[in-house]
Amino acid sequence: MSILSKLLIFVLLFLLTQFTFGQNQFRPEKLENSKIEIDGKLSAREWRNAIQVELKFETSPGNNSPAQKKTTGFITYSDTDLYIGIHAFDNPENVRASIRSRDDFKIYMQDDVVNISFDTYTDGRNNYILLANAFGSQLDVRAINALTDDQRYDGSFNMDFETAGSIVADGYQVEFKIPFSSLPFPNGKDQKWHFNIGRKYFDENNVEIEVQSQTFDRNNPCEVCQTTQVLLLNDIIIKKRFELLPYVAGNLSGIKPSRNASLDYDTLKPNAGLGLNIDLNKNSGLEITLNPDFSQVEADVTQIDVNSSFALEYPERRPFFNRGTDIVNFTDGAFYSRSINNPLLSSKLLSQAKKSRIYFLTAIDQNSPYQIAGEDRSYLGQGGQSFVNVLRYQRLVNKNTRLGLISTNRYYKDGGYGNLFGTDGWFLISKNWRL
Repeated sequence: MSILSKLLIFVLLFLLTQFTFGQNQFRPEKLENSKIEIDGKLSAREWRNAIQVELKFETSPGNNSPAQKKTTGFITYSDTDLYIGIHAFDNPENVRASIRSRDDFKIYMQDDVVNISFDTYTDGRNNYILLANAFGSQLDVRAINALTDDQRYDGSFNMDFETAGSIVADGYQVEFKIPFSSLPFPNGKDQKWHFNIGRKYFDENNVEIEVQSQTFDRNNPCEVCQTTQVLLLNDIIIKKRFELLPYVAGNLSGIKPSRNASLDYDTLKPNAGLGLNIDLNKNSGLEITLNPDFSQVEADVTQIDVNSSFALEYPERRPFFNRGTDIVNFTDGAFYSRSINNPLLSSKLLSQAKKSRIYFLTAIDQNSPYQIAGEDRSYLGQGGQSFVNVLRYQRLVNKNTRLGLISTNRYYKDGGYGNLFGTDGWFLISKNWRL
């Protein structure tokens, strides 16, 4: 073979490699002076310089077969925000959508939706998933590497982002504006993330169809590990959060001694408190709350405990105790945040670095009820004021190995204490086996 022939083959292989690699790597153009108005309409002028991502693969019920309906994603960004637009082509009469409240899971169960998944640390630990329907109704969840859907998806995860959608002549369009300040990712102005764009719709037989911008291996139990398309961003600006959240409230009540008498008021019962949220850096944040007010938190759904062998547990709705608690939910019973009943003061340190995560919570609880199991019944007592500590550390040794430690303790002011220490590990032995 001549030198010229060898050189030609080398050039062709090089170009083929570059083409194949380029299909999985996206470097969007940065917006310099222009801005995108989030109105649910993909204006050609606003999105003219955005890179395009085609959703070519039907992953359910098809197994990476060619998508039957066209879907195109558009990506661009500014100093402080990531912009993603999605055009889902369809007959507009077939689009299913309703205006729903945020985080209503009917958005996913009953509507046509588009979604974006981010693995900002590129390590397969987490996927941050943002969804919206054709009217821009939002849903956001955090997914982890777990065996069941109940363990995999954390619906309590919330982040700030803006969406708008509209039904158009050839389908529907959705625009996302995602502040960099709301997404966890490593420090640095230049970023390399993994991402994936998806779409779900119903066909004429009411069968759910899912399409994605990359293939999906059904035999791989790690779903979050399969978000692998590369997004490259340069010269972004990271704004540190500083939130001062004071509140003042009061309560005044009275009774009428008789029908014709005026109200006899009790004394005014004032209340005040303060919240402070500070980003130490992009990976670490400190939250402090003094005499928090949870009066606006969603009420608990009534549960029946007749003939129940176990104590009732209610989901955590209080925002302060909700953020970051996924790291301590690796097992049942290690930490139940609702046991911190009436906090006077609480602080929380959250940190997620490239190879580790830290959760450290302290609280002074003004009322500390406890339950003691008996042979025939349980006994409820009041422990008075107590001091609570929760420390959780997780280390990512490599993509196949994670190790963790947890320590919780409670010290009662009037005497008594409880301590718990534990370790855990996660080992990926093979594609289909884990320990």
